[in-house]
Amino acid sequence: MNILPYTIANTNDLLTGRGGLVCVAELMRQIGFSSWVEHYFPKPGSNRGYQPAEVVTLWMLMLHEGARCLEDVRHIREDKALRKLLGLRRLPSADMLGDWLRRLGQDAVGIQALVEINRRLLALTLGGCAEVTLDIDATPALCAKREAQRTYLGEQGYMPMLGHIEATGQVVGCEFRAGNVAPADDNLGFIRTCAAGLPAGVSVSHLRADAAS
Repeated sequence: MNILPYTIANTNDLLTGRGGLVCVAELMRQIGFSSWVEHYFPKPGSNRGYQPAEVVTLWMLMLHEGARCLEDVRHIREDKALRKLLGLRRLPSADMLGDWLRRLGQDAVGIQALVEINRRLLALTLGGCAEVTLDIDATPALCAKREAQRTYLGEQGYMPMLGHIEATGQVVGCEFRAGNVAPADDNLGFIRTCAAGLPAGVSVSHLRADAAS
């Protein structure tokens, strides 16, 4: 039997299995992501509140880490090594994140901030591209909420419409819809919303959609 040439030893050093998030955080730092967030999002109501960049940066890290629910914030909150690497001194709780999302959904300023930040991200990746192909598709989001309706697939949930740029896969538009709303409902309006979310000088030249849309 061959013995692998590894030495095993105990250590008190801080370790993390989420080292890849350092790359995500560094990319956000290089493009000035936090400054965008602070510019477009409204400030907290008190000096003790979390700054917009603290919350949005945490959301970005959670999504790249594979979070599926608000409680998954604990993966980062409890990772001392990662927090030390990224300088995350304080982090919102799951309850606070939920409150923040609910306020965002009721605030036109917050929604518009997301559109403006996404437009800047698109400008970075599209470079000098003047035309794009837009893919639109209804994407089922299954859930067991009492108010959720059955989709045309027979499953309970919601049916948001998403618009992607074909060349990069980036989302340029999203419209939240009830599960029982037909995928073809008011797609002209949605296409116009996607076009409005593109950087200046970029237009939609081609459209792709499936038969349901």
